[in-house]
Amino acid sequence: MAFGEGMDGVETTDRKKMLRSLAWMVVRQLKRQGCSRREMVSFANELLSFMTDELKGEPGVGRAADKV
Repeated sequence: MAFGEGMDGVETTDRKKMLRSLAWMVVRQLKRQGCSRREMVSFANELLSFMTDELKGEPGVGRAADKV
């Protein structure tokens, strides 16, 4: 399942809007707490690393699955 896709594999506008809104709220909160751009990028890298580790074991996730 790709980012922003529904449980049935179909991308939904509402889900994409919700995810975008969540991302914006996180960025605003980081700014409010005085994080620098470097710290925000570091946070994003940590989040991507965490998600990569979490999704490694799920079937259908990864570059090989994207080519099918």
